Amino acid sequence: MEGLAATASGLSTAQRALGVWANDLANAQTAGFVVEHPLVAEGPVRAMPPAGLPGSVGSGATLAAVGRWESGGIVETGNPSDVALTGAGFFAVALPGGGTGLTRSGAFHWSPGGHLVTVGGLRVLNSTGKPVVLPAGASHAEVRPSGQVFAGGKPTGIVLGVASPASLNAVRGGPDGTLVPVGPVHLGPVAGLRVGALNASGVSLTAAVVGVLRAERAYAGSTKALAAESTGLKVIAGL
Repeated sequence: MEGLAATASGLSTAQRALGVWANDLANAQTAGFVVEHPLVAEGPVRAMPPAGLPGSVGSGATLAAVGRWESGGIVETGNPSDVALTGAGFFAVALPGGGTGLTRSGAFHWSPGGHLVTVGGLRVLNSTGKPVVLPAGASHAEVRPSGQVFAGGKPTGIVLGVASPASLNAVRGGPDGTLVPVGPVHLGPVAGLRVGALNASGVSLTAAVVGVLRAERAYAGSTKALAAESTGLKVIAGL
């Protein structure tokens, strides 16, 4: 039964890894997409006490972690409302159900209500965690390379917020391609932006295709092994 459980663990891990690589491949052209790297590791080794025999048996494979910190270079768009991070970090946005989401995509625009929002309508946050909104009486604003928001050619005192990867313990997938930090997120001012540009997707097509193929082979191999072990158990049970 230990062997059956280990094989089932490998099957589940291969399926999850395949999903991660496939998602990378699907987002190869998505601006600001942060590449995911599934890290497959061996499960804990357990003692094998049946019949008093010495030895141990593995408990299968696990998806130990998913790295999400790499993004691509910077692509010039010429759109003055597009901004790209020139260093590490993530823009912060307010999620619909509450909480903070993170993104590398700076494809922003000003909503009719005066909020700086993403393509999906999520409100961009400033360095204090509040939504970036036009000052009263202002009809237009722009984000400068310093991260400061100017209206009518004058600084508003608003600075876009950014979360440093070093301050994050873990993240999970969120709406509109965002990452949701597990635990508190600490925002600070943006170190530098390039206006009229976007961070490109960090996906390497070659790496993603190779990852998909390897995960598919691992899944197929685990499926065959599971079927063989299941057949063997049925034979033993019938003796």
